[in-house]
Amino acid sequence: MACGYTSCTVRRCQQRQPLAEHNLLPRHASITDDTSLLVLRSTPTFQHESSQIGGSSAGGNLAAAVTLRCRDEGGPRLRFQLLEVPALDLTRETARATLASGVLPDVPQPTMDDATSSYLEDPAQARDPLASPLLAEDLSALPPAHVMTAEYDVLRTEGERYAERLVAAGVPATHRRYPGALHGTAMLTRTWDQSRQWQRDAAQALRRAHWATAEPDAPGLVSSA
Repeated sequence: MACGYTSCTVRRCQQRQPLAEHNLLPRHASITDDTSLLVLRSTPTFQHESSQIGGSSAGGNLAAAVTLRCRDEGGPRLRFQLLEVPALDLTRETARATLASGVLPDVPQPTMDDATSSYLEDPAQARDPLASPLLAEDLSALPPAHVMTAEYDVLRTEGERYAERLVAAGVPATHRRYPGALHGTAMLTRTWDQSRQWQRDAAQALRRAHWATAEPDAPGLVSSA
């Protein structure tokens, strides 16, 4: 879908096992290391400034972490990041506060505890910015971003706060919360118009960022419900 709507080449990263040479790293760091390596290996084929990164849910976590590594370790200058219903605080403190606030109806929510325990060897590692990008002290000099959140998703606050913090750090960022949407809305394109609109909007954000001839707009958060 992304290829057709954006006229871009898409590289997909599916992490199964950390690379052997990174086994001495914490698990979450080795996974971001492997993904960063994929970005570096891909960019000789394409211009660095044309490369974008994105992900949904746990993939959004990984994408955000890789942008931090690229910035801090001299990686490619990524043009854009697209974060869909991202999980950005693996301490789960933000999600628990959202649940406790009573703003969400009684609908199924993503079960992140098992995923988090598989990703982190020690719960204390959740405070590492590579595990929880929302907790990074410095979000300046990161790629422009578009963050998509769902009204009925327990992770919505994480994405929205991240977009706000990007703007505060001087990074051009936009955000849209989709009314009535769930965490898995983007996967329901055969049955739900809302899902098809979500996919079109994601593709449009990528296309706009990829084919823009001018520099990104000045920092400013555009948020719509």
